[in-house]
Amino acid sequence: MARPRTLTTLIVSALAIAGLVTYTTEEPLTISIDQPNTQSTQIKNPDTPNQPEPSTADTETLIAETTDTNFTYRIISEQSSYTSDQPVQLYAELEYTGSRDHITISHGADPFYFPLKDHSRDLELSYWSYDTDQTTTLEKEKPIRVSIDRDRLQPRSGSQSSDARTLLEDIREGEDFPPGEYNVKGQARFQVPDKDHQLHSLETELTFTVHDGV
Repeated sequence: MARPRTLTTLIVSALAIAGLVTYTTEEPLTISIDQPNTQSTQIKNPDTPNQPEPSTADTETLIAETTDTNFTYRIISEQSSYTSDQPVQLYAELEYTGSRDHITISHGADPFYFPLKDHSRDLELSYWSYDTDQTTTLEKEKPIRVSIDRDRLQPRSGSQSSDARTLLEDIREGEDFPPGEYNVKGQARFQVPDKDHQLHSLETELTFTVHDGV
Protein backbone atom coordinates (compact mmCIF):
# COMPACT_ATOMS: atom_id res chain seq x y z
CA MET A 1 0.00 0.00 0.00
CA ALA A 2 1.45 3.31 -1.05
CA ARG A 3 2.46 5.72 1.72
CA PRO A 4 0.39 8.87 1.60
CA ARG A 5 2.28 11.82 0.39
CA THR A 6 2.69 14.83 2.61
CA LEU A 7 2.14 18.33 1.43
CA THR A 8 5.91 18.95 1.46
CA THR A 9 6.55 15.90 -0.68
CA LEU A 10 3.94 16.99 -3.20
CA ILE A 11 5.43 20.47 -3.42
CA VAL A 12 8.99 19.14 -3.90
CA SER A 13 7.77 16.70 -6.54
CA ALA A 14 6.03 19.49 -8.38
CA LEU A 15 9.13 21.63 -8.30
CA ALA A 16 11.23 18.75 -9.56
CA ILE A 17 8.87 18.30 -12.50
CA ALA A 18 9.21 22.01 -13.22
CA GLY A 19 13.01 21.68 -13.13
CA LEU A 20 13.47 23.99 -10.17
CA VAL A 21 14.92 21.33 -7.83
CA THR A 22 17.61 18.80 -8.71
CA TYR A 23 18.13 15.67 -6.63
CA THR A 24 21.62 14.36 -6.02
CA THR A 25 22.98 11.18 -4.49
CA GLU A 26 26.39 12.67 -3.62
CA GLU A 27 27.62 12.56 -0.04
CA PRO A 28 26.85 15.71 1.91
CA LEU A 29 29.58 18.32 1.85
CA THR A 30 31.63 18.41 5.00
CA ILE A 31 32.98 21.83 5.86
CA SER A 32 36.04 22.04 8.02
CA ILE A 33 36.11 25.13 10.18
CA ASP A 34 39.59 26.19 11.22
CA GLN A 35 40.00 26.77 14.91
CA PRO A 36 41.45 30.11 15.95
CA ASN A 37 45.22 30.16 16.45
CA THR A 38 45.86 30.05 20.20
CA GLN A 39 49.68 30.44 19.97
CA SER A 40 50.92 33.34 22.10
CA THR A 41 52.41 36.20 20.14
CA GLN A 42 54.61 38.80 21.79
CA ILE A 43 53.51 42.33 20.96
CA LYS A 44 56.11 45.03 21.36
CA ASN A 45 55.17 48.32 22.88
CA PRO A 46 55.79 50.93 20.16
CA ASP A 47 56.80 53.41 22.83
CA THR A 48 59.62 51.14 24.02
CA PRO A 49 62.77 51.06 21.85
CA ASN A 50 64.04 47.71 20.72
CA GLN A 51 66.57 46.28 23.15
CA PRO A 52 69.52 44.20 21.87
CA GLU A 53 69.88 40.65 23.06
CA PRO A 54 72.15 40.50 26.09
CA SER A 55 75.67 39.35 25.27
CA THR A 56 77.31 36.67 27.42
CA ALA A 57 80.66 36.78 25.66
CA ASP A 58 82.07 39.47 27.93
CA THR A 59 80.58 38.10 31.16
CA GLU A 60 82.03 34.61 30.94
CA THR A 61 83.95 33.71 34.09
CA LEU A 62 87.56 32.68 33.45
CA ILE A 63 89.15 30.02 35.64
CA ALA A 64 92.74 28.79 35.33
CA GLU A 65 93.55 25.80 37.54
CA THR A 66 96.48 23.60 38.42
CA THR A 67 96.97 20.84 40.99
CA ASP A 68 99.66 18.91 42.77
CA THR A 69 99.31 15.91 45.08
CA ASN A 70 97.30 17.58 47.83
CA PHE A 71 96.46 21.11 46.64
CA THR A 72 94.51 22.85 43.87
CA TYR A 73 95.31 26.43 42.90
CA ARG A 74 93.04 28.64 40.79
CA ILE A 75 93.07 32.13 39.34
CA ILE A 76 89.60 33.50 38.61
CA SER A 77 88.43 36.53 36.67
CA GLU A 78 84.70 37.19 36.98
CA GLN A 79 84.61 38.27 33.32
CA SER A 80 86.70 37.52 30.27
CA SER A 81 86.26 41.09 29.05
CA TYR A 82 85.52 44.32 30.91
CA THR A 83 84.84 47.90 29.92
CA SER A 84 87.13 50.53 31.37
CA ASP A 85 84.39 51.72 33.75
CA GLN A 86 83.77 48.26 35.22
CA PRO A 87 85.60 46.93 38.29
CA VAL A 88 88.04 44.14 37.46
CA GLN A 89 87.32 41.25 39.81
CA LEU A 90 90.40 39.08 40.02
CA TYR A 91 91.19 36.64 42.81
CA ALA A 92 92.94 33.38 43.65
CA GLU A 93 91.90 30.24 45.49
CA LEU A 94 93.84 27.50 47.24
CA GLU A 95 92.12 24.24 48.14
CA TYR A 96 93.44 21.34 50.18
CA THR A 97 92.44 17.95 48.73
CA GLY A 98 94.60 15.55 50.75
CA SER A 99 93.65 12.85 53.24
CA ARG A 100 93.54 14.95 56.41
CA ASP A 101 90.57 16.90 57.71
CA HIS A 102 92.69 20.07 57.68
CA ILE A 103 96.25 21.22 57.22
CA THR A 104 98.24 24.31 58.23
CA ILE A 105 100.45 26.13 55.74
CA SER A 106 102.95 28.96 56.22
CA HIS A 107 103.48 31.81 53.75
CA GLY A 108 104.17 35.52 53.42
CA ALA A 109 101.36 38.08 53.61
CA ASP A 110 99.25 35.45 51.83
CA PRO A 111 100.12 32.53 49.54
CA PHE A 112 99.26 34.34 46.30
CA TYR A 113 101.09 36.37 43.64
CA PHE A 114 99.42 38.27 40.76
CA PRO A 115 102.12 39.56 38.38
CA LEU A 116 100.58 41.29 35.34
CA LYS A 117 101.63 41.89 31.77
CA ASP A 118 99.77 44.31 29.52
CA HIS A 119 100.34 42.93 26.02
CA SER A 120 98.89 46.01 24.33
CA ARG A 121 101.66 48.21 25.82
CA ASP A 122 104.27 45.47 26.40
CA LEU A 123 104.49 46.49 30.06
CA GLU A 124 104.99 44.21 33.05
CA LEU A 125 104.16 44.67 36.72
CA SER A 126 105.54 42.35 39.39
CA TYR A 127 103.82 41.46 42.65
CA TRP A 128 105.69 41.55 45.93
CA SER A 129 104.89 39.93 49.27
CA TYR A 130 105.52 40.99 52.83
CA ASP A 131 108.43 39.06 54.30
CA THR A 132 106.46 37.70 57.24
CA ASP A 133 105.78 34.21 58.50
CA GLN A 134 102.00 33.89 58.46
CA THR A 135 100.04 30.66 58.82
CA THR A 136 96.65 29.60 57.47
CA THR A 137 94.68 26.45 58.27
CA LEU A 138 92.95 24.92 55.26
CA GLU A 139 89.89 22.75 55.81
CA LYS A 140 89.66 19.86 53.38
CA GLU A 141 87.87 20.81 50.14
CA LYS A 142 87.07 24.31 51.46
CA PRO A 143 89.16 26.74 49.38
CA ILE A 144 90.40 30.04 50.71
CA ARG A 145 90.00 33.04 48.41
CA VAL A 146 92.06 36.24 48.22
CA SER A 147 91.54 39.18 45.83
CA ILE A 148 94.41 40.94 44.11
CA ASP A 149 96.02 43.65 46.25
CA ARG A 150 96.80 46.48 43.82
CA ASP A 151 99.15 48.13 46.29
CA ARG A 152 101.48 45.15 45.94
CA LEU A 153 101.91 45.69 42.22
CA GLN A 154 105.09 47.46 41.15
CA PRO A 155 107.08 47.98 37.92
CA ARG A 156 109.10 44.93 37.04
CA SER A 157 112.69 45.02 38.29
CA GLY A 158 114.81 46.97 35.81
CA SER A 159 111.77 48.63 34.21
CA GLN A 160 111.16 52.11 35.59
CA SER A 161 109.70 53.62 32.42
CA SER A 162 107.14 56.41 32.71
CA ASP A 163 104.61 54.21 30.87
CA ALA A 164 104.93 51.48 33.51
CA ARG A 165 104.53 54.01 36.33
CA THR A 166 101.49 55.53 34.60
CA LEU A 167 99.90 52.10 34.18
CA LEU A 168 100.55 51.32 37.84
CA GLU A 169 98.99 54.60 38.97
CA ASP A 170 95.94 54.04 36.78
CA ILE A 171 95.39 50.55 38.23
CA ARG A 172 95.85 51.71 41.82
CA GLU A 173 93.47 54.66 41.48
CA GLY A 174 90.27 52.62 41.42
CA GLU A 175 88.70 49.24 40.84
CA ASP A 176 88.88 49.42 37.05
CA PHE A 177 91.83 48.90 34.70
CA PRO A 178 92.81 51.05 31.71
CA PRO A 179 92.07 49.47 28.32
CA GLY A 180 94.44 46.65 27.40
CA GLU A 181 95.01 42.90 27.23
CA TYR A 182 96.24 41.59 30.56
CA ASN A 183 97.95 38.30 31.25
CA VAL A 184 98.19 37.08 34.85
CA LYS A 185 100.88 34.50 35.55
CA GLY A 186 99.81 33.68 39.06
CA GLN A 187 101.54 31.70 41.77
CA ALA A 188 100.66 30.10 45.07
CA ARG A 189 103.75 29.70 47.27
CA PHE A 190 103.71 28.14 50.75
CA GLN A 191 105.16 25.48 53.03
CA VAL A 192 103.66 22.78 55.25
CA PRO A 193 105.61 23.21 58.53
CA ASP A 194 104.53 19.98 60.25
CA LYS A 195 105.22 17.79 57.25
CA ASP A 196 108.13 18.37 54.90
CA HIS A 197 108.95 22.12 55.06
CA GLN A 198 109.30 21.90 51.29
CA LEU A 199 108.31 25.01 49.37
CA HIS A 200 105.19 24.37 47.29
CA SER A 201 104.90 26.54 44.21
CA LEU A 202 101.87 26.15 41.95
CA GLU A 203 101.58 28.27 38.81
CA THR A 204 98.89 28.95 36.24
CA GLU A 205 97.79 31.87 34.06
CA LEU A 206 94.85 33.53 32.33
CA THR A 207 94.25 36.52 30.07
CA PHE A 208 91.43 39.06 30.19
CA THR A 209 90.78 42.24 28.21
CA VAL A 210 89.58 45.73 29.05
CA HIS A 211 87.89 47.91 26.41
CA ASP A 212 86.96 51.59 26.38
CA GLY A 213 83.69 52.22 28.22
CA VAL A 214 80.57 52.94 26.22
